[in-house]
Amino acid sequence: MRRVLQQLDVDALATVLAQWLAAASPAGRETIAFDEKSVRGSGHGACKRSVYLLSALVHRTGRVIGRGFSHWE
Repeated sequence: MRRVLQQLDVDALATVLAQWLAAASPAGRETIAFDEKSVRGSGHGACKRSVYLLSALVHRTGRVIGRGFSHWE
């Protein structure tokens, strides 16, 4: 799987996905992507609560419309 992913043309994949999302979105609506990542090592040590980075962006423009962080156990 890793070799297949390494051979992908990332720009072409992004273009195809953007076209697919535009066609699949209802007229007059924006597609918003949400992303969450845990900060490596944040759930270790004295504090067992991991730190998570959160973001939201408008897919068509790539504009970030919100971001923040949270602590979850």
